[in-house]
This record gives sequence, C-alpha cells and structure tokens, in this order.
Amino acid sequence: MNYPSVRSNLGNHTIANDKMVVQIRLYEQGKISIEKLIEKLTYREPTHQVCFCTIESLYALEIIEDEDALFAVNDITEAILEAIIADFKETENTAIKAFYSSEVYKKLSNTNTLLWKEPWQSIYTTLKEQGSKGN
Repeated sequence: MNYPSVRSNLGNHTIANDKMVVQIRLYEQGKISIEKLIEKLTYREPTHQVCFCTIESLYALEIIEDEDALFAVNDITEAILEAIIADFKETENTAIKAFYSSEVYKKLSNTNTLLWKEPWQSIYTTLKEQGSKGN
C-alpha cells in the first residue's frame, strides 16, 4: 500500500474529551459518585489531539516523569475550572481559555515549581487575586 508522505512535524485534530480518565480515577478513589461520573462522561465539546509526525517534533517535548505531579496538576486544574465556572458563571470554554493563559497555570504546569503540592483552593485564591490586578 502506498501512503502519502507527511510534510509537517505536527498535526492537529479534534477528538473526544480526554478528561474522562481523570473522572474515572476520581470515581475509583471514591471522590465522586457513579451519578457524577456518568454526568461527567457525557460528551460536551471536542478537544484537540496533536500528532507528532517526525522524530524532530518528539525531541521538542518535555517529558514529565513524576506521575504524582502530573495527576496532581490535572486534579487541581479540574477543580479550579469547576470553581471558575461556578463562581463567575462562565462557560467551560471561557474558563479553560482564562485559566490556561494565566501565569498561575504556567507556574502550576511547571512541576519543578512544586506549586502542585499546594491545596487547589490556595492556588485558586492566587488566580483570583492576579485576575483582579489585570494579570
């Protein structure tokens, strides 16, 4: 079979929501009920998948080897997004855009800062304080 050649390093495609892994883990840990799990697994909006098409594009990745940090960042992110939606009556897309573009998220996602070890409520307070200053 003859396949077309890949002409770029990266591809970007829509896929189903990948947050379901986090929700299943929360259910397994007893943190949410089966009803909440089913609610959270309901399809809402597509997310994006990035395809790394060349070895060069893979070398550009930063690997996070600390699985605990990665899970903590995901859990904190989920809690903060839910709080933004509830507190400010924002849509999920607006909350995602606001949080992921914040300095707080930039620091949180850099696991070397150890911000992921702080309670999510403390991180959320910092986010709100920075937001009120126009940052």
